[in-house]
Amino acid sequence: MAESTKSSFSLKEIGPGTDLESYSSTGRGGKTQTEVKFTNHLEGLLKEGIQIDDEADASAALTYGHSILAAVVYERYEMAISELETLLSIRTDYPDFGEKAGRYIQHAKSLVRAIKAKRAVGKLPHVSRSKQKELVATLGIHFQELRTCILNIEKVERYVRKEDISSTRWFMISLFWSIGVVFFFAMLKAAFPDVFIAIHQLLTHYLHQLFLGLAHWLWPIS
Repeated sequence: MAESTKSSFSLKEIGPGTDLESYSSTGRGGKTQTEVKFTNHLEGLLKEGIQIDDEADASAALTYGHSILAAVVYERYEMAISELETLLSIRTDYPDFGEKAGRYIQHAKSLVRAIKAKRAVGKLPHVSRSKQKELVATLGIHFQELRTCILNIEKVERYVRKEDISSTRWFMISLFWSIGVVFFFAMLKAAFPDVFIAIHQLLTHYLHQLFLGLAHWLWPIS
């Protein structure tokens, strides 16, 4: 009874099942003061992140990750989760990516859902100042952790792409030199057939002597 006297809304007013998400999706006109405070706080963190990335080295800055963070700030949670799930499709081309970044992607999705749940509280008509402070601090921690998570995902993606390009480069170099050596010896054989015949005979003779000596050593004849 004390609880219902404290707050000016009843369970019935919150919505079916007394679920915060149900209440927040009832389409009330205008935002509560708490909602505005949450959004402003996350917008500030997003801008801070952009400034950090502008000053940081390009290899350590976010690229497409900003669109995921912006989607979270402006409550497009399904879009953010969809973008994170799309990233997992990269593993079909880069198997190492799924192994290294999969846990970061799953954790990032959990953080998006956690932010969504915390912000749903802000849609209630009356939230105490102490609760607002607590939620703002928690949202800040979740958001910064999400940014770090996405940054790690991008680092892994850059790494696996770089490794793939590097392995392809070495394969092409090896193939080029192999073809070059074969072509060079083919040209020499065509130009100097007598030399190759002499080398072949010499090589055959010494190989014969080598295997004969090895056979005598392994199976000595008494």
